[in-house]
This record gives sequence, C-alpha cells and structure tokens, in this order.
Amino acid sequence: MTLNILKNFSRLTCNVSNHVLVRPKKLSLLHCVQPTIRLVDFFSTNTAPVESKNEDLDKLYKMMEVEVRGHDPAVLKSYSWFATTAANELGITVGECWTPKKSRHERLTLLKSVHIYKKHRVQYEFRTYFHFMQFVRLTGSTADTFLEYIQRNLPEGVAMKVTRVELNHLPSHITMPKKELYNAPFHLYLMTKI
Repeated sequence: MTLNILKNFSRLTCNVSNHVLVRPKKLSLLHCVQPTIRLVDFFSTNTAPVESKNEDLDKLYKMMEVEVRGHDPAVLKSYSWFATTAANELGITVGECWTPKKSRHERLTLLKSVHIYKKHRVQYEFRTYFHFMQFVRLTGSTADTFLEYIQRNLPEGVAMKVTRVELNHLPSHITMPKKELYNAPFHLYLMTKI
C-alpha cells in the first residue's frame, strides 16, 4: 500500500517540476565516487527565460580571509585550529594564519556615584584579541559550504568577518597595448594615448 503511494507521489513530483531523474552509469570498484542523481530538464513548459551558461558557472575565489575576534585568546586559538583542521579535511588549501602581537585595549572611566564624589572613579577595560586565517583557491560552492560549517560552530562571544577576493574576466573594452609600443620611449607611448 505505502509503496504504491510513494510511486504515485514520485510521478506527481516529476510531472509538476518538469524534471526527469537520470541515474548515472554503473561505476567500477576502482572509482571512489558515490553515484549521484542528476536533474535534467525534459520537455519543459515553463515560460521563464532560459538561463545563460555564465549564470551556471561557479564563482572562483583567489583568497578568502576570515578574521575572528573575541575577548579570550585561548578560545580564538582553539577555534582557528578547528577551522584549519576542517579545511584540511575538506581539501581546502590553507594559507597563512596569524595573530597580531598586541590586542586592542579600550578603557572607560566612570564615576562611582551618580551625583557626588567626583574623585571616586571606576575604570573598565575591554581587551579585544584578533586571529586571521587565509584560505586560497576556492570555488563559490565550496566557500559557501565551508563558511556555513564554521559559522555554525562559532563559539559564544566570538565575532567573524569574512573577506573574499573573487576572480573575474577582464572586461571586453580593456585590450593589450600594441607590440610596437613596447620598445618605444615613454613619451611616444604617452603621445599615442592622447
């Protein structure tokens, strides 16, 4: 009974989404890849515009820098070890990891009493420690998955800032200079530019 319901449900979902499930060929035991199921468009009746191939391409990042800041240096050191170990297990290339020598100190001086005794004060100090990690040569999907994983395991009282350097194609209006100008004096090169 439940098997028939599942078959009917799978037919309905395939008809509604206009997709056909295609199974890959059998893999030999030498390959260590698990078989996956791909979605392939099949006689789609959607009126939405067709996506170009450029939108399907994954982004490439030259470098991703993760800055972690908190009030306890031992927690930051432990978390940076966790993040670099996770990156190594996922096959992500780890660049430099460093900590600045000095932390940032902020002091706040307040009166002990609200109205009187101006000479009696209390001083509070906030120390913020930093730790930087660089991960190089990432794809967009790998970077998103990795960041989601390390952000979910972020300890309490720790802030994270991520900076990504994306690789792009040069715009079509930028071209290489002519070969004759390479050997020309600099003032001739400037005259041709004007």
